[in-house]
Amino acid sequence: MPRPKDPKRVEEWKRKIGEQSVLAKKRGLQVVSSTAETLSNTIKIKKDMDLANFTENNILQVHGKLHIGYKYLPTGWSVEDIVSLHSNVVSEMSKKNLKHISYDDLDEIHELTEEVESNEQ
Repeated sequence: MPRPKDPKRVEEWKRKIGEQSVLAKKRGLQVVSSTAETLSNTIKIKKDMDLANFTENNILQVHGKLHIGYKYLPTGWSVEDIVSLHSNVVSEMSKKNLKHISYDDLDEIHELTEEVESNEQ
C-alpha cells in the first residue's frame, strides 16, 4: 500500500490509518473470539490470499468479512493488513465486473491509495 507523496495527502493518509489503529486497539479489549471466527468462517481469510480463482460469491464474502475485520481488528491483524487485502479484493472485484460501493473509512483509505497510484503513473 503506497503512501501518498503530496504532503497534505500524506498527513490525511497517516491520520486515517492512525485513527483506525488507535480505535482498533481500544476495541481490541472488547473483541471476542466470534469476531476472529467471522473472518475465518466459511472462507479462511489469510493475509496473502490468491483471489484469482475465487468465485464472485466468495470474493463478496471476503470483502464483507474484511469490513468486519477493519471495524473489530482480530488478533494478529493490523489495519495495514486489512487495507492491503481489501485493496486486492476490490481489484479482483473490478476484474469480475462486481460493483464496489464505498461505505466506511476502509473504502476511503482504499480510494486515497488508488488516487496516489494513479497520480504516480
